[in-house]
Amino acid sequence: MTTRKSLWRLPVLMLALALSFAFASCNSDDDDTVDVAALIGTWTGATVNYQYTLTFTSDGAYNQEGFFIVKSTVKKDFREKGLFKVEGNTMTMTATSFEVYDTETDSWIDEELPEDEVVLTYRFSVKGKKLSFFALEDSKMKEPVMVFVKQ
Repeated sequence: MTTRKSLWRLPVLMLALALSFAFASCNSDDDDTVDVAALIGTWTGATVNYQYTLTFTSDGAYNQEGFFIVKSTVKKDFREKGLFKVEGNTMTMTATSFEVYDTETDSWIDEELPEDEVVLTYRFSVKGKKLSFFALEDSKMKEPVMVFVKQ
């Protein structure tokens, strides 16, 4: 009788051990979580003919400015203000205002926000002073859409 009691303990212990590994591996979502405090500050990014400045504040707001680069001269293009929200490694940016720079009048002009550009959602990562934005996970693109460096 004591042998029979001992034999059932082994499968139960193995099942408990297997379940503990299963639950422990479910925490992989936590590994992708980005510390919002690491975002706070000003970041710059550039492409061949364009430069961006992106500033995140601790109250959940962001400011973004874009500049053309023509023959080593930086020219104002747009500025945008909005709110950002972080969930894990996903950031949603909701624009609240958008202005373009008018070179003829040398002033900023309010623009109506295009409906498809009011809310943008990206995967992102922060590694040291490098902020990378990626297309959402359902995209086949694995390389960053844009990379910024903290100032």
